[in-house]
This record gives sequence, C-alpha cells and structure tokens, in this order.
Amino acid sequence: FYEIYTYDKGTMTLGVQQVYEITTVSVKDIELDISVKLFPNPTSNQLTIYIHDSFENPLMYKLYDVHGKILENSQLLGQQSKISLGAYSGGMYFLQIIDPKQRKLKSFRIIKNH
Repeated sequence: FYEIYTYDKGTMTLGVQQVYEITTVSVKDIELDISVKLFPNPTSNQLTIYIHDSFENPLMYKLYDVHGKILENSQLLGQQSKISLGAYSGGMYFLQIIDPKQRKLKSFRIIKNH
C-alpha cells in the first residue's frame, strides 16, 4: 500500500522505494597485456628489464620515487635494457613501461637496497 501526492513541481510516492542510478565518470589507465620481466627485485644497483614481445615503436620507461616525482624518463633499447639505480638511496620506487602514445603498459614496484 502506498500513497501518491501530486504538487506543481512533481509527484511524491510514499511507501515505494524509488529507483536511482549512480554513475562514476573516470579515466581508466589502459594496461595492455605484454610480457615483461624485471630483475633482480629487490636490487642494490642495476635493474634489468626484459620484454618478451616485440613492438614497432620503441617503448619508454618512467621511474618514480614514492612521492610521484619522475626520476628518469628514457627509451628502452631493444628487448633487454639495464637501469642503474646506484645514484638513488635505498627505498621503494615505481617503474612504468609506456608506449609512444604515453599509455601505461605495465607498472612495477621496485625495492632498492642500501
């Protein structure tokens, strides 16, 4: 049993659950399915990135600190690249592999030993 009240600005129904929809609008990062190995992790100095797949255009990487500051932004050379972390202090870092259109392909958390 429910009651309907009509006003000049609309109607109100008592006793019936009104349906509503919540829509979230956002931009989602696209992660393509590529096979990447990153080793050794944890590391004390040098990090190796090995990409199993081949791409027409060269891929890039971005290295971030825990505050989101970009420490390095460079091109990956071939299927295997080495990154020196010797200049950075021990802690946690983040590495993103990106394509030439700046789309994120893979993300990694890296632990740098002292």
